[in-house]
Parts: sequence; structure tokens; C-alpha cells
Amino acid sequence: MLWPPRFYEKIAGELIAQTETWPRLRRAVYDAAMWVGRRVAEDRWSRRTPSVLLRIAYAAALRGVFLPLRAKVGMDRIRVAYTASAAMPESVIAIWQIWGLDLRECYGLTETTGAPIAHFNQPFPRPGFIGRIFPDPRFQVKIAEDGEMLLRAPLLFDGYWRNPTETEAVFQDDWFCTGDLVERAPNGDIRLIGRKKDVIITRAAKRSILSPSKPG
Repeated sequence: MLWPPRFYEKIAGELIAQTETWPRLRRAVYDAAMWVGRRVAEDRWSRRTPSVLLRIAYAAALRGVFLPLRAKVGMDRIRVAYTASAAMPESVIAIWQIWGLDLRECYGLTETTGAPIAHFNQPFPRPGFIGRIFPDPRFQVKIAEDGEMLLRAPLLFDGYWRNPTETEAVFQDDWFCTGDLVERAPNGDIRLIGRKKDVIITRAAKRSILSPSKPG
């Protein structure tokens, strides 16, 4: 399943609002399940294996609390879901993962003909990261000195229709300049910072994002 961030954010907000109206005992059970879910999520994000007791408790929380909650919006049988087109609030990804949905961000532009960067084989990735380049030597990514992400891929577009000037502006040799600023974690995962055009440099030589902007 692939939906824009706003979809997941809206549905999560509606479900959370429902839990706030539950009777005290049911709410206490939900809070306990959330505590267990957060511990499991933190282990997953750190690539640790949760303890046996924690896994047992989470299985009970998933079956008794989280799946019935997700069933209210028809999402109890979905195991893996993706989101793209805009930055997803980390808190929204986190809560869906706590609820047992393996929600992953991916990155793509019209010019890239799809999503060359995603969490392809990494379940329950840490929120805030868009993943890694597709595992094929023809797909390559590098980060310029100013932090802009550059891509090489077999599915890159040839150029803008009847606009050679703009086409030339977005290519450095055969690298496509995405216009997006990123950071790479030690494990290779990429974090999307923002659009290059939305960044200003302060007197202290620090980068500041003027406003959130969609990639592309």
C-alpha cells in the first residue's frame, strides 16, 4: 500500500481521538499496550532483538489492542505500507509502527520514474529516514559538498520537454541534481532535510529551512 503522509496522519489522529473516549479500564489497557509497543519499536530501530518476555507481551498487545484498533479503518491485515511525496512526521511513522504496521518512507521524483531510494529489505525502519539506494550497481547516489543529493539511475528522464536550458541546469556530467538536501547515517540510511531552494545560510554559517516543501 502506498499513500501520501497526510493519509496516515489523518487516520492515526482519528484513531487516537477514539482511544481518548474509551472507558478508564480500556484506556489503561491501551496505555499499557503502548508502553510495550514503544519498547519493541525502540529495539527494532536500534536493530536489537526484543527479549522473549517483551515479544510475548507485544504479541498479546497486537492481538488484543492494536489489530482491533486498526480494523476500525480496515488496516488490520496490511503488513507493509509505504509513503512518499512529502516528509512524514516521525511521530506518525512511530505510532503506526507501534501499532504493528511496517510503515516505510521512500523517495522518488517524476524525473526518476519511481522510487530509487527506499527501505527495500529493512523492516520497521527508524522514522525520519527514506532508506537506501536500490541495490543494483546501475543505481548510484552521492552527496554534494552543499548537501544536495545527486543520482544516477537507468530510469532517469532524458530531459524536460523543449527546455534544454532547464535540462542542462539539473545535470552535473551524468549526475541528476535532485534539489533535495540530505544526510547519510553511518549505516548508510539517508535522511531528507529539505529542499535546497528553501534553505538560507545564517551569519553563524548554519542552515535554516524557510518552510517545509515537497520533494520535486
